[in-house]
Amino acid sequence: MENSLNRKEPWLAAILSLFIGGVGQIYCGKIGRGIIFLIIDLILWFTIIGALVWGIVAAVDAYNIAKDINYKIDIEKVNNDYDNHLEVKGSEQLQPTVEIKIDNFIDDLKKTYKLYALQIYSEDEYRSKKDVIINTLANKKLSCSSIDFLTSLVELKEQKILNVEDINKIKMLII
Repeated sequence: MENSLNRKEPWLAAILSLFIGGVGQIYCGKIGRGIIFLIIDLILWFTIIGALVWGIVAAVDAYNIAKDINYKIDIEKVNNDYDNHLEVKGSEQLQPTVEIKIDNFIDDLKKTYKLYALQIYSEDEYRSKKDVIINTLANKKLSCSSIDFLTSLVELKEQKILNVEDINKIKMLII
Protein backbone atom coordinates (compact mmCIF):
# COMPACT_ATOMS: atom_id res chain seq x y z
CA MET A 1 0.00 0.00 0.00
CA GLU A 2 1.53 3.30 -1.07
CA ASN A 3 1.38 6.19 1.34
CA SER A 4 -0.92 8.93 0.03
CA LEU A 5 -0.07 11.29 2.90
CA ASN A 6 2.95 13.57 3.16
CA ARG A 7 4.50 14.52 6.49
CA LYS A 8 3.50 17.97 7.73
CA GLU A 9 5.28 20.37 10.06
CA PRO A 10 2.91 20.97 13.02
CA TRP A 11 4.59 24.26 13.92
CA LEU A 12 4.14 25.57 10.35
CA ALA A 13 0.46 24.55 10.29
CA ALA A 14 -0.04 26.34 13.62
CA ILE A 15 1.68 29.55 12.48
CA LEU A 16 -0.25 29.63 9.20
CA SER A 17 -3.57 29.33 11.02
CA LEU A 18 -2.55 31.78 13.73
CA PHE A 19 -2.15 34.52 11.14
CA ILE A 20 -5.02 33.50 8.84
CA GLY A 21 -7.40 30.97 10.38
CA GLY A 22 -7.91 27.99 8.09
CA VAL A 23 -4.68 28.23 6.08
CA GLY A 24 -2.95 25.68 8.34
CA GLN A 25 -5.86 23.27 7.86
CA ILE A 26 -5.63 23.71 4.08
CA TYR A 27 -1.85 23.13 4.28
CA CYS A 28 -2.66 19.82 6.00
CA GLY A 29 -5.06 18.84 3.20
CA LYS A 30 -8.28 19.51 5.13
CA ILE A 31 -9.72 21.90 2.54
CA GLY A 32 -13.35 21.94 3.74
CA ARG A 33 -12.33 22.40 7.35
CA GLY A 34 -9.90 25.14 6.31
CA ILE A 35 -12.60 27.03 4.40
CA ILE A 36 -14.90 26.89 7.44
CA PHE A 37 -12.12 28.22 9.68
CA LEU A 38 -11.32 30.91 7.08
CA ILE A 39 -14.95 32.08 6.91
CA ILE A 40 -15.23 32.26 10.69
CA ASP A 41 -11.89 34.08 10.83
CA LEU A 42 -13.11 36.68 8.31
CA ILE A 43 -16.32 37.21 10.28
CA LEU A 44 -14.40 37.64 13.55
CA TRP A 45 -11.96 40.16 12.06
CA PHE A 46 -14.48 42.83 13.02
CA THR A 47 -13.61 42.21 16.66
CA ILE A 48 -9.90 42.10 17.43
CA ILE A 49 -10.37 39.91 20.53
CA GLY A 50 -12.54 37.45 18.58
CA ALA A 51 -9.96 37.22 15.79
CA LEU A 52 -7.13 36.65 18.25
CA VAL A 53 -8.98 33.94 20.18
CA TRP A 54 -10.12 32.29 16.95
CA GLY A 55 -6.56 32.46 15.59
CA ILE A 56 -5.33 30.53 18.61
CA VAL A 57 -8.13 27.94 18.22
CA ALA A 58 -7.30 27.58 14.51
CA ALA A 59 -3.57 27.27 15.25
CA VAL A 60 -4.09 24.52 17.85
CA ASP A 61 -6.44 22.66 15.50
CA ALA A 62 -3.97 22.87 12.57
CA TYR A 63 -1.12 21.73 14.82
CA ASN A 64 -3.12 18.69 15.96
CA ILE A 65 -4.12 17.81 12.38
CA ALA A 66 -0.46 17.83 11.31
CA LYS A 67 0.54 15.67 14.31
CA ASP A 68 -2.28 13.22 13.45
CA ILE A 69 -1.13 13.01 9.82
CA ASN A 70 2.45 12.31 10.93
CA TYR A 71 1.24 9.67 13.41
CA LYS A 72 -0.74 7.91 10.66
CA ILE A 73 2.33 7.95 8.40
CA ASP A 74 4.49 6.49 11.20
CA ILE A 75 1.96 3.74 11.92
CA GLU A 76 1.67 2.91 8.22
CA LYS A 77 5.46 2.67 8.00
CA VAL A 78 5.59 0.38 11.06
CA ASN A 79 2.85 -1.81 9.58
CA ASN A 80 4.62 -1.95 6.22
CA ASP A 81 7.90 -2.86 7.92
CA TYR A 82 6.06 -5.53 9.88
CA ASP A 83 4.42 -6.90 6.71
CA ASN A 84 7.81 -6.98 4.99
CA HIS A 85 9.20 -9.08 7.85
CA LEU A 86 6.43 -11.62 7.35
CA GLU A 87 6.74 -11.97 3.56
CA VAL A 88 7.57 -15.41 2.31
CA LYS A 89 9.44 -15.72 -0.99
CA GLY A 90 8.18 -18.72 -2.94
CA SER A 91 8.09 -21.72 -0.64
CA GLU A 92 11.15 -20.56 1.31
CA GLN A 93 10.30 -19.72 4.93
CA LEU A 94 12.13 -16.85 6.62
CA GLN A 95 14.37 -18.18 9.38
CA PRO A 96 14.93 -16.26 12.61
CA THR A 97 18.38 -14.71 12.40
CA VAL A 98 18.76 -12.59 15.54
CA GLU A 99 18.11 -13.62 19.11
CA ILE A 100 16.11 -11.17 21.20
CA LYS A 101 16.58 -11.07 24.95
CA ILE A 102 13.52 -10.51 27.10
CA ASP A 103 15.38 -8.17 29.48
CA ASN A 104 16.37 -5.85 26.63
CA PHE A 105 12.84 -5.91 25.21
CA ILE A 106 11.28 -5.07 28.61
CA ASP A 107 13.88 -2.35 29.31
CA ASP A 108 13.15 -0.69 25.96
CA LEU A 109 9.40 -0.69 26.69
CA LYS A 110 9.93 0.66 30.23
CA LYS A 111 12.28 3.43 29.02
CA THR A 112 9.82 4.45 26.33
CA TYR A 113 6.97 4.53 28.85
CA LYS A 114 9.07 6.57 31.30
CA LEU A 115 9.74 9.18 28.59
CA TYR A 116 5.99 9.30 27.94
CA ALA A 117 5.15 9.53 31.66
CA LEU A 118 7.61 12.43 32.01
CA GLN A 119 5.91 14.08 29.01
CA ILE A 120 9.06 13.95 26.91
CA TYR A 121 7.12 11.84 24.38
CA SER A 122 3.59 12.76 23.35
CA GLU A 123 0.98 10.01 23.42
CA ASP A 124 1.29 9.61 19.63
CA GLU A 125 5.09 9.37 19.82
CA TYR A 126 4.82 6.86 22.66
CA ARG A 127 2.37 4.64 20.76
CA SER A 128 4.51 4.79 17.63
CA LYS A 129 7.74 3.94 19.47
CA LYS A 130 6.01 1.14 21.41
CA ASP A 131 4.78 -0.36 18.12
CA VAL A 132 8.30 -0.22 16.70
CA ILE A 133 9.68 -2.03 19.77
CA ILE A 134 6.97 -4.70 19.57
CA ASN A 135 7.58 -5.18 15.84
CA THR A 136 11.25 -5.92 16.53
CA LEU A 137 9.99 -9.37 17.55
CA ALA A 138 9.20 -10.17 13.92
CA ASN A 139 11.59 -12.78 12.52
CA LYS A 140 13.56 -12.97 15.78
CA LYS A 141 14.52 -15.98 17.85
CA LEU A 142 13.60 -15.71 21.54
CA SER A 143 16.23 -16.24 24.22
CA CYS A 144 13.63 -18.19 26.25
CA SER A 145 10.40 -20.12 25.64
CA SER A 146 7.37 -18.21 24.41
CA ILE A 147 5.56 -19.00 27.68
CA ASP A 148 8.43 -17.57 29.74
CA PHE A 149 8.51 -14.55 27.44
CA LEU A 150 4.76 -13.89 27.84
CA THR A 151 4.91 -14.48 31.61
CA SER A 152 7.62 -11.85 31.92
CA LEU A 153 5.25 -9.32 30.30
CA VAL A 154 2.66 -9.60 33.11
CA GLU A 155 4.33 -6.81 35.07
CA LEU A 156 4.17 -4.50 32.03
CA LYS A 157 0.46 -5.30 31.59
CA GLU A 158 -0.21 -4.57 35.28
CA GLN A 159 1.68 -1.26 35.00
CA LYS A 160 -0.43 -0.43 31.92
CA ILE A 161 2.69 -0.17 29.77
CA LEU A 162 1.18 -2.87 27.53
CA ASN A 163 -2.51 -3.30 26.76
CA VAL A 164 -4.48 -6.31 25.50
CA GLU A 165 -3.95 -5.31 21.88
CA ASP A 166 -0.17 -5.12 22.44
CA ILE A 167 -0.12 -8.54 24.12
CA ASN A 168 -2.13 -10.08 21.28
CA LYS A 169 0.28 -8.64 18.71
CA ILE A 170 3.24 -9.98 20.68
CA LYS A 171 1.61 -13.42 20.88
CA MET A 172 1.05 -13.38 17.13
CA LEU A 173 4.70 -12.55 16.57
CA ILE A 174 6.26 -15.12 18.91
CA ILE A 175 3.93 -18.13 18.84
